[in-house]
Amino acid sequence: MKNWIKKIFLVVGLLSVLIPSVSFALNFGEYIGAGSATTKLLLHLNGNSTDSSGNGNNGTDTNITYGLGYGKLGQGASFNGSSSKIVFGDVLDFEYNKAFSISIWFKTSSAGYGALVAKQSNTTGNGYAIYVNPSSKIEVQLNGGSSATVFGNTNVADGNWHNVLVVKTTSTNIEDVKIYLDGENDTASSSGTLTATISNAITFAIGCRDSVNLFFNGYIDEPFVENRAWSAEEIKKRYTFAKGRFVNN
Repeated sequence: MKNWIKKIFLVVGLLSVLIPSVSFALNFGEYIGAGSATTKLLLHLNGNSTDSSGNGNNGTDTNITYGLGYGKLGQGASFNGSSSKIVFGDVLDFEYNKAFSISIWFKTSSAGYGALVAKQSNTTGNGYAIYVNPSSKIEVQLNGGSSATVFGNTNVADGNWHNVLVVKTTSTNIEDVKIYLDGENDTASSSGTLTATISNAITFAIGCRDSVNLFFNGYIDEPFVENRAWSAEEIKKRYTFAKGRFVNN
C-alpha cells in the first residue's frame, strides 16, 4: 500500500511540473523585444492585442478571434477577410532615409489581396504596407503607394505558416529594401523611388489598409515593428530559433 501511495505522490509531483511547462512551451520562442527605444510595437496576440514593447501601443480589435489554433507561437489571431482588424495609434512613421524592420507570422486561408501590416492611406496610397498580393506573393509598398514597390518571389497561399520580415536600411535606394521569407532573402524585384516622409495622421493597422479595405483572410501571430534594420544573419537565427521551439507548424 505504501508503494502505491508513493507512486501516486510521484505522479502528482510530475504533473505539477509538466503542466506549467507545457503552458510555457507553447509560448517559448516568442520575441521579447530590444527595449522600447528600438522595438516600437510587439504583439504576442495571446488572447489580446496588448503591446509588449513597453510603448503602450495597445490595439483596438474588431471581429478578431484568438486561440491556440490560430497561432504560430502559443495563441494567435484569426482574421475573417472582410471586417477583422487591429487598429493602433501612431506606431512608426515612414521616413525615406531611416531604417526599420517589420516582422509578422501569417497563414492565409484564401488567396487574394490582403494587408498584413499597413500604415497607408486608402485615398492617396501614401504610407507603407506589407501585402499578400493577388499573385499570392509578398508585396511591399512605400511612400507614394505603388510608386515604390518591392515584390517577393514565393507563393505564400499554400496553407502553411510563413514569417515575413521586411528590412529597410538608412539607404534611400528602393533596391536596398529587402523581403525575407522564412529566414531567407525572397526579394524578386523592386521599382520606384523613396522620397516621402509620412505623417502621423495615417492609421496603423494589422489585417487591413487604413482601417477600411484590403482585409486579410487567415491567421496572424507575433508582429513587431522596430526602428532598426535587422541583418540577414539575425533574421536567419531568429527564424531557426522560432521554427524549432514548440510551435504550431
